[in-house]
Amino acid sequence: MALSNWALRRLTQTKQTVQKGPADSAGPFVLPKKGTPVANNSNMIVGTSASGSDGLGLVWFAPVGTTAPTDESGALNAAFKDAGGISEEGVSIAMSETSKKIKFYGSQLAQRTIVTDQETTFKMKFMEANATSLAVYWRKALGSISPAVGTGKFSISHGTYAVQFYSMVVDVIDGTSRARFYCPKVEVSNRDDLTIGNGNEISWGAELTAYPVAGTAIAVYFAVPSLG
Repeated sequence: MALSNWALRRLTQTKQTVQKGPADSAGPFVLPKKGTPVANNSNMIVGTSASGSDGLGLVWFAPVGTTAPTDESGALNAAFKDAGGISEEGVSIAMSETSKKIKFYGSQLAQRTIVTDQETTFKMKFMEANATSLAVYWRKALGSISPAVGTGKFSISHGTYAVQFYSMVVDVIDGTSRARFYCPKVEVSNRDDLTIGNGNEISWGAELTAYPVAGTAIAVYFAVPSLG
C-alpha cells in the first residue's frame, strides 16, 4: 500500500530523531553519538592471580638498590624473593595526605590548598613462616635466615629497633590485564600482634611505608589490552 506524502514526511522525521537525538534523550531507540565513551567492564582489573610459577607470588622483596622493573610483566631481578602466601585480603595501599588551607584576612574562603604531608603505606599479612616473610616481619636483612638442610631449623633474635630497608614489588594479574606496583625503598613501620589460637593459623601482619628514591616512592605499570 502506497504511503501518503504526510506519512512519508512523518517517517523521515522519526528516523532523523532516532539517529541524531542526544544520547541522553528519552526513548528506547536513541543511538549514542559517534565517539561517545561507553562503560566497558573489560577495563576492570580484578585481583584473581599473581606472578610466580604458581600464580601466588603477590609480594616480592629485594635489597635496596636492586635493578628495578621497567614494565608490568618483565622478569624480576633474581634478587627479588617471593614472600609466599598472602592472606586472601591481599594488599591494602593507603594514600595518606595532610593539607593546609590558606585564606585571606577577613575571608572565610580558602584561596589555596597546600599538601603538607604525603605518605604511602602497604599493609599485608604473610601466611607462611618462610625465610623472606619472617625476615621482613622481624626487620632482618634478606638472606639472613638460613633454615638448616633437612630439618628447617633456624632462630631469630629480636630486641632494640634496627633500621632495615627493602625494595618491593606487588604483582596483580587478571587474565591478560596486569598491574605491577614497585617501591624502590620500603620499611616496616608497624606490625600486627601475633595471635596464637587453638586450631588457628599464625599470620604475620606488617605495614610498610614507601620512601622516595630520586623523587619516586611508588611506580605503577599497567597492561589493559582492551584499551589498545
